Amino acid sequence: MSKLLGVLADVHGDLQALDAALTRLREMGCDAILCAGDLIDMEPLGEEVIQRLKSEKNLNCILGNHERWALDRRHRQKDVRRFFEPCHISEYFGGGADLSRGSLAWLATLPSHWEAELEGVRVAMWHARPGSDMEGIEKERTGPGLRHRLLEQAHADVLIVGHSHVEFELVVNVPPGKILNPGACCSKAYVYRKAGPLIVPDVFRPATFGVLELPSMRFKVFRALDGEGIFGTSPDQPCM
Repeated sequence: MSKLLGVLADVHGDLQALDAALTRLREMGCDAILCAGDLIDMEPLGEEVIQRLKSEKNLNCILGNHERWALDRRHRQKDVRRFFEPCHISEYFGGGADLSRGSLAWLATLPSHWEAELEGVRVAMWHARPGSDMEGIEKERTGPGLRHRLLEQAHADVLIVGHSHVEFELVVNVPPGKILNPGACCSKAYVYRKAGPLIVPDVFRPATFGVLELPSMRFKVFRALDGEGIFGTSPDQPCM
């Protein structure tokens, strides 16, 4: 019997997109939901997003870099200024300033990663990549050798990540495995581009979520607000 997992990442305070995704995942009959972090910042309803996810049954959630910054503001500015144009910091990175003590306490219970064996498949989830919540995986720069290494580092057949805000499915043929990103479940999440030594906001992508079927490892990505399918399983299928 197959198991369906809903896959979310990078909600960034967008309660509307999250609610739409959760409703569709329930309609699809998902057995559990995996969330790869970055629940807060960019959009204003981070507290509400956390409360919604706290109440969700069968949810496994990990920390993203934004939650880490919220829990340890001493290191937040150092991390942010390494990568982002200073003029964008206050606009997009609140660092959890408006979160309640209860929400911060809940964030403090979240692990940096999650792993389990489900239907005979080893599944692992990290925010950006194994061992890092800042060094994202880029589809175009992740060849066969690196894919193998990432799965080995995660001790997984399927590695779920977020952080880049770009949905993708990277296939490993021998042994069979996949690296998956559901994209950002946020209607105004930026995709970033490099500008010299900095990374700056570039373009928006629609809010998305994924559905992973086990043990087949079939993966599909859908737009959150209208439920339209973006892509389904095929090797390195380009995102539309």
